[in-house]
Amino acid sequence: MPDYHVGYLKGAYKGDGHFVRETDGKLKTATIRVCDKNFSEAIYNACQQAFDHSLKMREAVITKTKKTQYQYNWFPRQYVGILYDQPTNKEQRRGFVAGFYDAEGWCTYGEVKMAQVKKAPLELIGSILDEFKIDFRLREQNRPGTLVPISWLLTVWTTSRSDFFQIFEPKKGR
Repeated sequence: MPDYHVGYLKGAYKGDGHFVRETDGKLKTATIRVCDKNFSEAIYNACQQAFDHSLKMREAVITKTKKTQYQYNWFPRQYVGILYDQPTNKEQRRGFVAGFYDAEGWCTYGEVKMAQVKKAPLELIGSILDEFKIDFRLREQNRPGTLVPISWLLTVWTTSRSDFFQIFEPKKGR
């Protein structure tokens, strides 16, 4: 299994996916739903490279927004467990950051940004950025009047932006 692609899937799932457990607590399935067709294709291609097989994708139109949504489900437990685990080596960590950025990131005013309600995924990304000597800041972000009033924001400084894209190679544009 090419490690970068496994890491990419782990990061994408940490950002946009969810896991379902059996009543005994064992992981049953992993599901990811995305609206961005390019991100959907990146997930599909990473799965082909990582596990040497394709996933069934279900395309659906979201009634409320009239947007198309692409859904992937992993059922074999060996793959679900792999996606759930932390990235284990340098290539997986590179892929993890790329997958998470493609799921939860954006670029504005020359800065790379990623946000998440939970702090732990961004702390993991911060430790990976440290490993690759990328300057960043992680801070709490207050969003009064929203469904989730507090979240976390990781910002890669403008001076490290080109290094970020060169090292991690996310599929989403700069």
